Amino acid sequence: LKDKLSKLNIHSISKKSKRVTNHLKILTRGEPQVKDNTFNREEKLFRSLEKTVRHCMKNIALCHQHIQDAMPLALQSVMALQEISCNKDKEERSHSET
Repeated sequence: LKDKLSKLNIHSISKKSKRVTNHLKILTRGEPQVKDNTFNREEKLFRSLEKTVRHCMKNIALCHQHIQDAMPLALQSVMALQEISCNKDKEERSHSET
């Protein structure tokens, strides 16, 4: 403790006091915070990309759901076409036999 107290001088106390005062001013809106335009621009881009990814994920999920909903209908259509094709083959064979 004695060592730490001996290291303190007017300059270091003044410097730390100014830092604390400036920080308090920023926190209490007494002094405007320095704007970092690059950071703000990058953050805006990030938020935009984040929103785009969310929309993309939602669209993929909807597309997947539509495909799942359509599969039974597609199977039904394939089976109906197969039946039509088989019936047509039977008709052609019966005509060729007579």
